[in-house]
Amino acid sequence: MLDTLADDPAAPPARIVTDAARRLPAAANLLTAGAPAGGASDERLAAFLVEELSIGDAEDAVAALRAQLADPSRLPADEYEMLFETVAAMQKDLARRRAAHKSAG
Repeated sequence: MLDTLADDPAAPPARIVTDAARRLPAAANLLTAGAPAGGASDERLAAFLVEELSIGDAEDAVAALRAQLADPSRLPADEYEMLFETVAAMQKDLARRRAAHKSAG
């Protein structure tokens, strides 16, 4: 959603939903669902968006660390190994979070 709005602040709601659903199919249901009594929908949407942003931040962090791994000659062997293990663990956690996020949406 943020990417769409950053590209076009006047983007119509239909485009925002379509672009979000392209990235995460469950987003369409969440963004277009009717609001249940008691404001639960607002809480659900807020939790969804917070996790979506958190996952995006984690993806950026993994990409930055992977860029460091691209040139092994720049790091001592022990640092490279530690960084490799960190990236592997982060990718596993990210995959778990993505799966949980999709099923929650």
